[in-house]
Amino acid sequence: TKYINCGATCIAPDYIMCTSSVHDTLVSNLQKCVETFYTADAQTSENYARVLNGDHLKRLEGYLSDAKSKGANVIGGKIDQDDRYMEPTIVTGVTAEMLLMKEEIFGPILPIMKVDGFEEAVGHVKKGEKPLASYCFTSSSAKTSTFLNNISSGASCINDCAVHVLSPDIPFGGVGNAGMGHYHGREGFLCFSNEKAVYTNDTLTDGLRWIRYPPFSTFKEGVLGKVMGKSW
Repeated sequence: TKYINCGATCIAPDYIMCTSSVHDTLVSNLQKCVETFYTADAQTSENYARVLNGDHLKRLEGYLSDAKSKGANVIGGKIDQDDRYMEPTIVTGVTAEMLLMKEEIFGPILPIMKVDGFEEAVGHVKKGEKPLASYCFTSSSAKTSTFLNNISSGASCINDCAVHVLSPDIPFGGVGNAGMGHYHGREGFLCFSNEKAVYTNDTLTDGLRWIRYPPFSTFKEGVLGKVMGKSW
């Protein structure tokens, strides 16, 4: 999912957080997947896209330079300016102070940050802006509940990434800086429609209107209280 359209999708995972116990296995398997998807040389693959323009490529290159200067390890990172190509890249040894952990990457760079546990990962996400989508991989129903109840995002997937956008039956949209409102299916109709309220008075009951107007007596207040309830 991260490298679809060369990372330029709004619901691509910006980074991964994991514990040390699974870190090395995760990185190794990610490398194998990249080679399976795009061959050993992604630049020759018909399935691998290019960065939008030269300015975006320079921005992405800047993220890698910043990460390296702060101690990160870059796996991949090959760049061809003329081809607007950046190799599918994994960055390890990542810290929260690095630029690629502070900004939306929108490119083929996948940072992996080690955390001590699930609670630290949830805490990190909560410190930042609310994401358009959040993803949690776990076999624990308790952790799933904690994740969904504590992370505010436009959408969430459990044990998968981005597939929620394919369903026409569930709303797609953001919250906070990720954008407001939803569309898809019924939600799209409601979002882009105006629910116009219309009230038509029954002229036959005009004689009862006097009870709405002052001066208000105890009798009027009692009747209005029964009709309007707490709003009165």
